Amino acid sequence: LPLSSVGINKDGRRANKPLMEKRRRARINQSLAVLKALILDSAKMENTKHSKLEKADILELTVRHLQRQKTLSSTTLDKYKAGFQECAREVSRFLDSPELQLGPTAPLGTSQQLIDPAIKQRLLRHMDSCVSEI
Repeated sequence: LPLSSVGINKDGRRANKPLMEKRRRARINQSLAVLKALILDSAKMENTKHSKLEKADILELTVRHLQRQKTLSSTTLDKYKAGFQECAREVSRFLDSPELQLGPTAPLGTSQQLIDPAIKQRLLRHMDSCVSEI
């Protein structure tokens, strides 16, 4: 490359640097404005009262909100898992119930099963597997 074209590239790069910085700052400010709107909306705060929030305030509110959401999510997941486990226990109790062991027309003293034991075991293993994946 000729020396003159190298100088132009350097000057061109130098000239582009402030423009790139301006665009970067614009992107940051746009993202902060969106975060501010989302946080104020989720916290049910009026935008007019909090129109002068600093960038650090917006970021702090966002961090607190995300931490709260994480805590709520794990609590909700724990409740869901407990409910699923209770449901699996109830299905197991039902499969072991006398109504399924004897058919409605079976004579007393007989041990006819309405559900195949292999299917029962397969169903229970499947439910245990589902619980462990939650």
